Amino acid sequence: MSSEPLYIESHGEGPQLVLLHGWGMHSGVFKPIVDELKNNFNVLLVDLPGHGDSQAFDGFNNIDKCTDYLLTNLKPRLKGKPIFCGWSTGSLMTQNIAIKYPELVEKIVLITGTPSFETKPDWLHGVKFDVLEKFKTDLTSNFEKTLSRFLALQFMHSEGQKENLRLARELVFAKQAPNMEMLQAGLELLKSTDLRAQLNKIKCDTLILNGERDSLVPTTAARYLAEKIEQAKSVIFRSSGHAPFLSSTKQFNDNLKQFLL
Repeated sequence: MSSEPLYIESHGEGPQLVLLHGWGMHSGVFKPIVDELKNNFNVLLVDLPGHGDSQAFDGFNNIDKCTDYLLTNLKPRLKGKPIFCGWSTGSLMTQNIAIKYPELVEKIVLITGTPSFETKPDWLHGVKFDVLEKFKTDLTSNFEKTLSRFLALQFMHSEGQKENLRLARELVFAKQAPNMEMLQAGLELLKSTDLRAQLNKIKCDTLILNGERDSLVPTTAARYLAEKIEQAKSVIFRSSGHAPFLSSTKQFNDNLKQFLL
């Protein structure tokens, strides 16, 4: 566990690129793309509160409190306006940063992003309430099995499913298990956050990267984001699931660098 509230790891030189991971993970999951990106960027890997080597934060269940906390701890490391790149839960953080603090953002990248993870009567592009509730219940009885099941969902139907799932498990379990309270709080954040009404406030250039075989965030959510964000471009990886940076690494890096450089 880090002595600092937020664990931040720096790689490479150049424009700053902040990577924010998903629920139950840590920044080490980005290792396959960092090795390439550090040749062009100063990549800042951030462990979200209570994940990896970061300390817990009691406001992690609230998107505004969480993004404020992230920025408070990130600012001393920032040089000018960085590029924020968020995956899954990290994409919610990234959207909210661009909405609330546009003056701090150069560009944003949303990996398998959605403005609302939970399905609602007027939003059919999310996860059903009972799925999130089951994860919440199962966490308390068997964390490792629950997280493994969550990882399996992310690679379901994607190309190279078994190989990529094995790699993801190695990366995720390379650090200590996340704080249980933060995992529960993270699920509350996913259930309570709905940024649809505020997407028109995102004015910076935006790249949306989704997998066509994603079993958690459908491509219809990506199309919605692309329609509502003024300066957005969307790319769908046909053979990928919820983690295209692992299942389509080269194609992912090529699209990312083309957009950012």
